[in-house]
Amino acid sequence: MVHRDLKPANVMLGTYNEVYVMDWGVARVLDDPLEPAPREARPAAVAAGALTQDGEVIGTPAYMAPEQARCEPVTPATDQYALGMLLAELVTLASPRRGSPRQQLAEALLGAAPVLAPRFDAALPRELVAVIRKATTVLPEQRYASVAELAADVRRFVRDEAVSVLPDRRWIRIWRRVKRHPLIVLGTIVACLLLTSALAVLTLARELAARERSARESEHIFALTTAVDRTARSIDAQFHRVEQLLEGLGRSPWSRRASPCRA
Repeated sequence: MVHRDLKPANVMLGTYNEVYVMDWGVARVLDDPLEPAPREARPAAVAAGALTQDGEVIGTPAYMAPEQARCEPVTPATDQYALGMLLAELVTLASPRRGSPRQQLAEALLGAAPVLAPRFDAALPRELVAVIRKATTVLPEQRYASVAELAADVRRFVRDEAVSVLPDRRWIRIWRRVKRHPLIVLGTIVACLLLTSALAVLTLARELAARERSARESEHIFALTTAVDRTARSIDAQFHRVEQLLEGLGRSPWSRRASPCRA
């Protein structure tokens, strides 16, 4: 079944936020042999104040799909187009087509894309824009395969997940996971910081221990060098004394008296 006139005035919220689609007077049952053939529509005959007319243009020009404005056979993709226009108005708080009904019908006939200009300065998320553009493509076969797929992409956007019509880049995918599991990511970061700190402390401790060993070895070598120097000085002093004793013995009277005897 195709509603053929989906617009904000025909969508209502219940007490428990349930959604009601109203005004099924111009709906058409597809592939129903009992359904009468639609009367030929005349797009140029849309009155300025009449948005839904049977026998003229069936539907509301501000939300109408191009094939519906051209009086071509309607399909579920026709309602999908209207849902895309509703979504555009929901996020921009403005009609997706501006001007009079005739101007809106002319835009529908030309397949003009909906105006996505929010009333506020905040820019629309590119994922949401891609979903709206996909649902409101001019050719019905280029839209979502079904309204269920459109709804699935809207739910993905609400859950801050990647939509099917705009795959995420790697860094955006990582960022989404970070936002989806902040505690796990925070715990992982803290664990990595603790591990890095522990490794840094261990490396520093090893370096300090190596420096202490090097200092002790330097002190030991210095002590050995000092001891060797003192020993060498002592030995040198002893040799000097021996030389002096030998020189003294050579000049003694005993050595002079013994010399003629040896001669």
